[in-house]
Parts: sequence; structure tokens; C-alpha cells
Amino acid sequence: MGRDAFTTQWSALPTSTGSSLSPGAGSTKAHLGLVAETSISVRVRVHSGTQFFKLYVVNNEDAFFGYYPTRPNKVVAQGETIEIYDLVGKDTVLFHHSINDGESSGGAQQVQQARMWFDSVWETIGRDFDLDAR
Repeated sequence: MGRDAFTTQWSALPTSTGSSLSPGAGSTKAHLGLVAETSISVRVRVHSGTQFFKLYVVNNEDAFFGYYPTRPNKVVAQGETIEIYDLVGKDTVLFHHSINDGESSGGAQQVQQARMWFDSVWETIGRDFDLDAR
């Protein structure tokens, strides 16, 4: 019974994350010089695996990567306290890697591998998620 409420709450994460990207993404990216225009689209794909890290790949040139620490936590679902291990990603420190560090640099290799990993997840186990359907 408590697990069902937890599952419902967990499944709402793609909606909140995707929705937070949409409104300000264009203006933020334009301000940073990452895109020429402010009209962008957000496409969300989800999978049922647990994420242990945060990864952003920007323009196939820069990667920002950080690990999610795991902490014990208690949550209340439908009046029942459930002990869980929580992945804490909000304050994750992101490490920057760039192809501009040189073609054979560790930064360039990290960007290449991050993009390869992302594409493999996107194309195999990822499935479309409609932000408007929720």
C-alpha cells in the first residue's frame, strides 16, 4: 500500500523535471550564448532504471557530470513510514569536461563517452514521455 504511493510520487519526477526545463531554457541558453535563438523544444524520454549521477551534455562540446550521494531516509506514504535509501542530486557538484581541452585530452574523451552513453540509453531503453499528458 505505501509502496504504491511512493511509486506514484516517483513517477511524477519526469513531469516536474521536464516542466522546469521548458519555460526558461530558451532565454537561459540565449543569455549564455549557447543558442542563437530563444525558441527551443524540450523532448523528454524516460527509462525505469535508477540514476546514480547527473549528466548534462551541451552542444556535444561540454559535459557536466556529478555523482548522486546515497543517504538513508524515511518517507511517509499514505500514513505509513517507509525506510528508503535516497539519491540526493539537488546539491551535486558537477565536474566540467570539454573537447576544447584538446582532442586526446581526458576532457574530450569524457565528452565523447558521455554522449555515447547518453545516445545508447536514449535509443534503446528510453521511451517518449509526454509532458502535456500528465
